[in-house]
Amino acid sequence: RSVILSFMISIPVGIMSAVKRHSLFDSFWQVFSLVGLSMPVFFIGLLMIFTLAINLRWLPAGGMPFKLSGDFINDTLQWARYMTLPIITLTIGSLAGTIRYVRNAMIEVISKDFIRTARSKGLSEKVVIYSHAFRNALIPVVTLVAGSLVGLFGGAAITESIFAWNGIGYVLIQALNTRDYMVVLTMNIFYAVLSLSANIIMDIGYAIVDPRVKLK
Repeated sequence: RSVILSFMISIPVGIMSAVKRHSLFDSFWQVFSLVGLSMPVFFIGLLMIFTLAINLRWLPAGGMPFKLSGDFINDTLQWARYMTLPIITLTIGSLAGTIRYVRNAMIEVISKDFIRTARSKGLSEKVVIYSHAFRNALIPVVTLVAGSLVGLFGGAAITESIFAWNGIGYVLIQALNTRDYMVVLTMNIFYAVLSLSANIIMDIGYAIVDPRVKLK
C-alpha cells in the first residue's frame, strides 16, 4: 500500500515541480525531499510514534490487532488504525527520493528539441506535457517502479521491527537473531526470484513506454 500511495503522490507532484520549476510549489517539495532523504526510516517511524501515538493519541504506537469482533467493517477499521503509522512511515521514506527522480526526469525531457517543436506547432501546454513529455519521462521511472516490487513483497525489516508488525521483514530479522539458517536461505532465494521477476517486468515496461524498444 505504501508503494502504491508513494507513486500516486510522487508522479503528479514530480511533474508539477518540473513544470513549475523554481516556484513556491517546487521549492516546498524540494525542501521536503531533501529532509526526507536526510532522515533514516527508523527516525521517521519514531517521530510518528512520538507525535501521533504518544502526544496526540490518535493511533496505536505499534503491534497488530489482537482482538477482533467478527464484524467486517469494524475489523477493517481496526486493522486500518494499526496500519496507518507504518504506511505513513514507509510512504514518507520512499516519497522524497521518488519525487526528485520524477522531477529530474521531466526536466530533462522538457528541455529536448521535440518538446520545443511541439510547442512551436501551437499545441496546448497540457497536451505537450502529458502527451509528449510524460511518456518519455516514464522511461527512467519504469526502473524505479520495477525495483520497488522487491520492497513491495519483501517487507520492510526496520519499519516492521519498530512497529512490532509481524511481516516478512520482521520474520527475517527474527531468523537472523535465532540463527535459523533455513529460513534465512529461503528468504534470500525468495528475494532473488523477486529481483529476476522485477527485471523481466522492467524490460516489458520499457517496451510499453518506449516505442524504440520492441519485444521479440
